[in-house]
Amino acid sequence: MPIILGMRLSVNNYHGISFGTLPISTILIDPPISQAKNLDSWLKANREYVERIVPQKLYEKENQITNRPLDSQIRKISQILCLPETSQVKSFWIKSTLQVIKPGQQFYFLGCPGCSKACGAVYGSEFTCFYCNTDFPNPKPMLRFEAELYDGTGCLDAFAEHTEAQTLLCMSAEDVITAAKVT
Repeated sequence: MPIILGMRLSVNNYHGISFGTLPISTILIDPPISQAKNLDSWLKANREYVERIVPQKLYEKENQITNRPLDSQIRKISQILCLPETSQVKSFWIKSTLQVIKPGQQFYFLGCPGCSKACGAVYGSEFTCFYCNTDFPNPKPMLRFEAELYDGTGCLDAFAEHTEAQTLLCMSAEDVITAAKVT
């Protein structure tokens, strides 16, 4: 397994991790530095562990375990709304009530099984994804919805899709489709 060193790369973590190069990027394969040699030695000594853990894709958001925040880390929505737009802090823990604001909204979309983007295909039909240019036998139903978060001090608009939406609604996109056919 080669050691690859990338410097000044663009990093994207949408549906996994991907790297891109820029005009100022540098990529070195098996660089002649001590850190690369140490990493290579560690990889050889821990090969079984690496082969077991890599397929788990722990770098993907849905495979990460988040610890419950301390009470001192939980913010009120009114505090968040008062922050200037230039604030460097972009993520917050809040304790709130979730309320669906558009009861008539469609709680799912048909997406590409490869890249998870909306594909506009008809359920049960073959299609070619325009984003990843791949043929699939059937689009994949995926959850998404809009809601408001309210904590007594203010409210925030929220949008959830995929795994987060499934966790919040306690149902899958297939369950939503089935329920829609029944009513």
